Amino acid sequence: MFYRNPATNSVGGIYYEGTNANNGEVAIQYNSTSVCTAHVHQWGVFPMFTPGDLWAVSIFTDYYVAPTSGQPPFELGDLPFNIMVCDSQTQEDINNSPYGYAYIVVPNDVQAFKSHLATLQDKRKRKELNEAMEYLYSVPTSSYSTTYNWNTRNQEDLAKVFLQFINNNSNNSNMTNFDVSLYRIKFDANKNVTGNWEQLSLPNPTNSTSTNAELIKTPCNN
Repeated sequence: MFYRNPATNSVGGIYYEGTNANNGEVAIQYNSTSVCTAHVHQWGVFPMFTPGDLWAVSIFTDYYVAPTSGQPPFELGDLPFNIMVCDSQTQEDINNSPYGYAYIVVPNDVQAFKSHLATLQDKRKRKELNEAMEYLYSVPTSSYSTTYNWNTRNQEDLAKVFLQFINNNSNNSNMTNFDVSLYRIKFDANKNVTGNWEQLSLPNPTNSTSTNAELIKTPCNN
């Protein structure tokens, strides 16, 4: 998604980030005016963001060029995010939202987020983070007594794992707190968006046991 620069009626230059199959990532085409991307997590993929999804956000924060004139004055801090749409698979998720969810991940402070560009745009580091995240999605305890496939773990559990991992600088291999927020909205039985967006958060994401806490759901105004 991009805006058309009102001063030049242009979307800016087209750039292309190639597929990295080893990371399970797809290609991204973006412009200097791109602000977000939307994608789907389908069959075989955990229905929750991974560190690799922050890679796209890092691209927008790195290459975005603000308009020099015209309205509205889109400032970088108002813009970059990533949308993910997924189906409901477990019975609990189906009961909560019959036709899945749309999620948004967005940096809380874009300028601070820029300090993580080197990590997110390094394919090796990003792969390490993705693999660590996938492991926590599938193996929630050190006892190995319970393991999950992509379609057997509730999305609220996955959201807690994501938030604890991505915002806890003591719990991932690169010692990084990305400081992002997670939002979601539901789809009803007629596949229409229902209700308001809500922010999902943890009481204390830097606490290694916080995934055992109740997920906080704060309704947004719109």
